[in-house]
Amino acid sequence: MHCLGGIKSNVQEIIEEMKLQRESPQTTSASTLQTTGQYDSDNYTAKSSMDSPDINKVGSRIYIVMLSIIVGLGGLIFGFDIGTLGGMLDLPSFKMTYGDDLSSITPRFLGTTKGILVGTSSIGGCLGGLITMHIVPPLGPRSTIFLGAISYICGDLVVLFAQVWIQVVVGRILNGCAFGIFCVSCPMLISDLAPINIRGRLVSLFQMMVTMGITIGAPV
Repeated sequence: MHCLGGIKSNVQEIIEEMKLQRESPQTTSASTLQTTGQYDSDNYTAKSSMDSPDINKVGSRIYIVMLSIIVGLGGLIFGFDIGTLGGMLDLPSFKMTYGDDLSSITPRFLGTTKGILVGTSSIGGCLGGLITMHIVPPLGPRSTIFLGAISYICGDLVVLFAQVWIQVVVGRILNGCAFGIFCVSCPMLISDLAPINIRGRLVSLFQMMVTMGITIGAPV
């Protein structure tokens, strides 16, 4: 009986040690995430200097929220373009300048031309998103957003001085490249700036800005 009691106590000690070994990595990783904001997933390590105890202060949190709103303005530009495009194609002055349907008494666009004017922005967005994957690692999201802003300004200038509708298409492609860059880089930068406990809410600001841009642009 004494031997059985000793074996039982040894088994219980082994089980308790296994439980401690199983729980300790989880506790360590959780505490590390809460205090430093460092994580390692799929060989990618992201470190956020903002995930510190000072971030719980009201002033620090307001600063991060304001930065996130400013970065999210890239989504506002994207949404505004979506909201204004349909009305722009039906403007009499726009059709008078760029309309290509010569068989009509009043200037207007062919159906194919309208489709090209609308669809080229999406093509540019696809190209911008693919380009962003290669320029974010060496440059970082902030510099990438700056390049997207340059692309958007160049596209607007091309459309502003366009003489024929094909030049408008070129400007729309440049605008679309900017939108693709914004849609990738802006949420990425917000997630880098935001602390863990409010990161999801701040990243969703970008989508809210897109919706706001559509709402503002539609009546215009």
